[in-house]
Amino acid sequence: MMGLDRPDDQRPVAMVDESYRMVVGGLYVMAAAVAVSSEVETIRQQLRQVPPQRKKHFHWVDESEALREKMLCVIEGLDLLHVVVAAMPVNRRRQTRARGICLNRLMWELHHRGVEHVMLESRGDQDTQDRRVIGGLRNRGVIPRTMTFEFGTKQDPELWVPDAVAGAVATDRCDGDSRFVDLLTDLETIVLPEAV
Repeated sequence: MMGLDRPDDQRPVAMVDESYRMVVGGLYVMAAAVAVSSEVETIRQQLRQVPPQRKKHFHWVDESEALREKMLCVIEGLDLLHVVVAAMPVNRRRQTRARGICLNRLMWELHHRGVEHVMLESRGDQDTQDRRVIGGLRNRGVIPRTMTFEFGTKQDPELWVPDAVAGAVATDRCDGDSRFVDLLTDLETIVLPEAV
């Protein structure tokens, strides 16, 4: 198993966020940014400088095109791997199921890349469903019990990375606008074609 022989400050960690677009057919995207744990504080410091002083966080859907591009340029300058799982088509009433399917695949992908700790953006009461999915993966031996996870908020700058990446992928897939996703070179996208 990768990562167990590394010092704690060198273990791979991932930050996860999602994007859902209600376009024809629907699209659900979960993005993970993988980093070495010792770099996370440096990543936070660099990201905090992107939004204007008056803003406390970055959220793709609320930002101007210029700020989106600026954020992605900063992200591209960081030492990160981006793993994205997208499900389409997605029925509007089945977003929870789509999230579960994407989270299943994403956690498997992260485990096979040696990730030992995952931070997901909290969705409040809906975090219980994510805990169930992760618990099921552990019980079936898909991911090890030693793989830990926590929930963060939009106030955590490290979660701005997967927010921006998920937004860029959704913009590319739904709007046919690849200029944002083209700014990212270390990006792997897995599209799950089955309807959910």
